[in-house]
Amino acid sequence: MKSVSKFALAFMIGTLAITPAAYAKKDKKKDEAAKNASSGPQLSPEFRTAYAPAVNPFVDNKFEEAKAAWPAAKAAIKNDDDKYQAGIFAVQLAAKTNDAALRQEGYELLVASNFTPAETKQSIYFELAAAHYDAKDFAAAEPKLIGAYEAGYRKSDIESLIATTLGQQKKYAEATAWIQRGIDAKTAAGQAVPPNYLKQAANYALNMQDNAAINKWMKMLIKVQPDASNWRDALNLYMRSANLNEAQTLDIMRLMRENKAMKYPLEYALYVESIGAIRYPVEVKAVLDEGIAAGNIQQSDPGISDSYKTAASVADEDIRTLASTEAEARASSSGNKIALTADAFFSQGKYATAQSLYELALTKANINDKDGADRTARVTMRLGMAKAKQGDWAGAKATLAGLTDAKRKEMAEYWMIYIDQQMASAAG
Repeated sequence: MKSVSKFALAFMIGTLAITPAAYAKKDKKKDEAAKNASSGPQLSPEFRTAYAPAVNPFVDNKFEEAKAAWPAAKAAIKNDDDKYQAGIFAVQLAAKTNDAALRQEGYELLVASNFTPAETKQSIYFELAAAHYDAKDFAAAEPKLIGAYEAGYRKSDIESLIATTLGQQKKYAEATAWIQRGIDAKTAAGQAVPPNYLKQAANYALNMQDNAAINKWMKMLIKVQPDASNWRDALNLYMRSANLNEAQTLDIMRLMRENKAMKYPLEYALYVESIGAIRYPVEVKAVLDEGIAAGNIQQSDPGISDSYKTAASVADEDIRTLASTEAEARASSSGNKIALTADAFFSQGKYATAQSLYELALTKANINDKDGADRTARVTMRLGMAKAKQGDWAGAKATLAGLTDAKRKEMAEYWMIYIDQQMASAAG
C-alpha cells in the first residue's frame, strides 16, 4: 500500500495548494474580498482573529512562530469553513516544519469539514488509511478506507483493501460483502474480476467454515484463472467438504489429472486408493508414471512403492484379457455388470468402447450393485466423462446436464467448467 499512499499524498498536496496570504493583515482589501466571496470559505470572526497571528508569520517564512500561534487558531474554530481553512493551513505548515502530528491534525480537520471538496477528502482519507494500513493497524485503517470510498474514491481496488482490513479483524462476513461489492463494480464496468478478489473471498469462507461459499468462490476462481494450482486447490477443498465415497473421489481425482493439477504424494496416494492397484492396474500405473516423470513423486516413496509394484506386475495381463469381457457384458441382462465392464475399458483409455457399454447399461431397467444401490447417476456421469475424453465436448456437456442425483450433479459442475474451457479453447 505504500506505493499507493505516495500517489495519494502527491495528489492531496496539489489539491491543497493555497495562498494563506489572502488572510494576512498586510492586505486588507484581499482579506475583505475573500471574506465576502460566496464561493470561498466564510470564516467566523473568532477564527479570523485567531488565524491572523498564525498565517502572517507563515507568509514571512517564520514557520516556528506560525506553529506557536497554531493552537490558538485551532481553538477558535467555529464552523466547517473554519475547519477547512485551518486544515489546509496545518497541512502546509506541517510540510514546512516536517511535523507529522500537525499534518494529522490538518487531515482530521479537512475530513471533518463539509466544505472540503469530495476529491480532496478522498485523497486525505486514503493517505490516512495508508499510514494505518502500513503499520498493520487495520482497525484504524478500516474507517478511513470506508471514508474514502464514501467520498467517491474508486481506485486502487479499494473494495479489496477494505475487505483486507476487515478480514484482519476476523470480520469475515463483512469482508466478503466488500469483495462482492468490488466484483459487482468490476462487472458493471465490463472489467475482468481480479482472481485475488475470489481468493480473498474463499479464504474468508474457509475461516467461517462455510463449505457452500468456499465451493462457490473456488468455482468462480477456476473460471477466471484456470491454472493447475487453482484447480488443485478447488478440487481438494471440494473433496474435503463433500464426503465422497471411493467412486466419487475417483471421478474428481480424474478431473484433477485432466487439469494436470496433481502435485503432492498424498494426491497420488488418494488416486490409487480410490481406484485400486489390483482392480484397475493400467490406470494406476499410468498415473504413477506421470507423477514420477513430473518429479512429483518417487517410485520408492512410502505409500507409492507397493502400489506401483502391484500395478506393474498385473497391468499387461489386464490389458491382454480385457477384450474378451466385452461380448459377455453385452449379452448380460445386468446393467451393473455392463457398467463395471465399461469402467474397465474406461480405465484402460478405451473410451469409445466404454461409452458404448455405458449407453447399453442405461437401457436396462435398473443398475443396482450387489447391495441394491442404484448406480444410474454414476454410469451417467462416466458416460459424460467418456465423451469428454474423446473430445465430444457438446455431447459430454449434454449428458452431464441430465444428472439429477444431488451429489453427482454437484461433482459434474466441476467437470462442466472444465468442458466449457475446452470448448472455448477449441473455438478460439
